[in-house]
Amino acid sequence: MSPSPALPQPVQTALDQFCTQLQEASGEDLVSILLYGDLVEGESFSDSSQVNVMVVLQEISVTSLDRLAGPIATAVDAIPLVPFVLSEADLTQSTDVFPIKFLNIQRHHHLLYGRDVFDGLEIARDHLRLRCEQEIKNLMLRLRLFYLGRSQNPEGIQNTLSQTLSPFTKNLGILVELKTGAKTPPGTDEIFHTAASLGIDIEPLKQIQNLKQSNGAPRPEELKTLYNGFMKTVREAAGVVDSM
Repeated sequence: MSPSPALPQPVQTALDQFCTQLQEASGEDLVSILLYGDLVEGESFSDSSQVNVMVVLQEISVTSLDRLAGPIATAVDAIPLVPFVLSEADLTQSTDVFPIKFLNIQRHHHLLYGRDVFDGLEIARDHLRLRCEQEIKNLMLRLRLFYLGRSQNPEGIQNTLSQTLSPFTKNLGILVELKTGAKTPPGTDEIFHTAASLGIDIEPLKQIQNLKQSNGAPRPEELKTLYNGFMKTVREAAGVVDSM
């Protein structure tokens, strides 16, 4: 479980009010409320931030959802709240289809109310490997479609590179963990270093990283070269996870 993130006071106040209203509305049916996502992983709050909250109930029904509707609507009016509602049974029975998502939440969340439902949650290695392969190959295919629609739009190409780097790096981290049997999640430098040792060209990733930090505007031909390199890197990663 992660420490409490530093949120702007209006956001924290709205979140506290949301939790209080949920407790009053749901009573004993409410198991826990957790904050997860970029804000818990160290991102500073900005105009584009989302406040990702998981609400865990004992049972899901129209009645239980009716109780949540009012508090959620109030919170959404005040902050960029994105609720994720499920039962505890949903959680334990869905680690096979959402293994990477749940592993990331398990590692990066802040408990706002109730019991920590991620404490001791088991996520199978085989499920992680299959989902990792699906995610990487899905990106491989989407990058081709994105390019077809943005080939004459340098800004669109650059935005695609910037927006897909972080999720790809997270999946690459899972690949590295699976390949090395790491006991703790690797940092970005370790992910890149190990990926390179597996025959994956990480130079495009470093270039995209530098591009995001510099806010520069490369020439269109340079962006196309970088995009091509990124597609190649993703394809190499897909080959590695496919052979595991």
